[in-house]
This record gives sequence, structure tokens and C-alpha cells, in this order.
Amino acid sequence: MENFNDPARTLSLCSVGCDVGNGTWEPHVAAGEALDVMNDCSERSENHVSCRNPRRREFIADVGGLAFDTKLTTGSVPQLPKLIPMLERSFIWSDQVNVPGDIVAISLADVFTNSPKTVGGILHTSGLFRFNERIAISPLFAQKHVILNMSGQDALIERAWMQHEQISLFQNLYRLGFRLATTPNFSVFGGE
Repeated sequence: MENFNDPARTLSLCSVGCDVGNGTWEPHVAAGEALDVMNDCSERSENHVSCRNPRRREFIADVGGLAFDTKLTTGSVPQLPKLIPMLERSFIWSDQVNVPGDIVAISLADVFTNSPKTVGGILHTSGLFRFNERIAISPLFAQKHVILNMSGQDALIERAWMQHEQISLFQNLYRLGFRLATTPNFSVFGGE
């Protein structure tokens, strides 16, 4: 496992004097993780949530804290197969006879009509996300139990989070009729 507190690591733009670097978020976020921050925390980008963001405590309170044992729901999860096919966007409209199993997943990007686009290898977003209302009436939703996979690239997840109140994100996702949703997760893609 990587040692984030190793003083021999190279300092980044935001490793000295920030809340993470000072240990404010320990034990949930190690102070040494500030060494990996590649953007200046004073950046005012709309989708850049940092320790300098004035709403950061509100965001953390929204999810009940940063502890891994935080329970977000008291509902039960049905028994799921070990492998659930993750469908590409075009399969939402295809004949579901060709898709094996009763349970499938689609990406968070697929629920928006104006999802981020890759230009020159960089993901770009603009404006408020708009929901693709038609997916709820697609053959997929009529014939399968659909899980929403909320993992994605930083630009998608951060933009959706920053807009969640304006676009009624969670209310609209519920209304679309997903059987389950995974927890939002980002920074799992290279180059982010």
C-alpha cells in the first residue's frame, strides 16, 4: 500500500497549508493525500470541489460524513448475480431478448441528454444536465431490472453533484424507475 505520509514524495500545488494537508479530515482522508492534488485548491472551477470550497461542509453533511461505516439507507438489497452486464447506451433501445439475464446496469452518463463529451482526450461539460426522460419507456426498463451505475469520470460526477439541487438529481433518478443504484464514485479513471 502506498505511504501517503512519506516526506520524500514530491510536493504538489496544494500540499502545504490546505485542510487535507493539515489533517482536518483525518482519519477519513489521510493528510498525505494532499501530495497527490494536481490543481491549486483556490481554483474556482464550477466542478472542482476542494478544501477551499465554501460549501464543502454542507456536501459532507449531505452524505452523513466521510466514515466508511456511515449508513445511507435502512432498506434491503435483493440477492444479485455475481456478474451484471453493463450496457452501452445503444442497448437501451435494442431488443432485450439478445441481452442475457433479468438484471442489467447502465451508466449515469446515459441518463442525461447532454452528458460530458470527450474532446482532445479531455472530458468537457456545459450547462445544467437534462434528463433523458425517454429511457424510462425504453424496452430495457420494460423487460429488465435496471441498476444505475453511478461511477464515472470526475467531470461527470462532480458536475452532477454541484447541480444536484438545481436538477433535482435524486428525485429524478428515482422517478426514472431504477431497481437499485450504486454509490457515486469517481477518480477511478486514468488521467483524472
